[in-house]
Amino acid sequence: MALLVAGCTDADRALTGRWVSQEPIVSGWLVGKTELTIGHFGSELTGVAWFDDDDGVGSRVCPCAFIDQLTLDLTAKRFTASTDFCDGAKWLWDLTLDESVDPPVLVGRVEVKDSAGLAPIEDLRLVLSDTFIPDDRKLCDR
Repeated sequence: MALLVAGCTDADRALTGRWVSQEPIVSGWLVGKTELTIGHFGSELTGVAWFDDDDGVGSRVCPCAFIDQLTLDLTAKRFTASTDFCDGAKWLWDLTLDESVDPPVLVGRVEVKDSAGLAPIEDLRLVLSDTFIPDDRKLCDR
């Protein structure tokens, strides 16, 4: 059923779902896996960014933050967004939907705003794991 839904994407909801990194991300400022739970409704998107160690335990003081949409280009299937973490870090996302593979992926980069010497993650790849988002992944209790 999930594949059928993913195969018949509505352009106004194409980004909705749980997007997860398959491999651990190792950089100077992030080690572990990330997940974006996105609700996409027309020209708006919202959601929560999650960060876990390889064993599934939260990897930061605040392992989640809400996604604030900055731009959304439905034609290019690209969006930019930010997340403000409780420790003061602001992350900037720039992701594009690639539906040429099955399951679809979000590809792009994430960086820490105003970081001194922290290189962005240029090859971020998040795979659509499910179009259903459980209630516990829609909220960020921080």
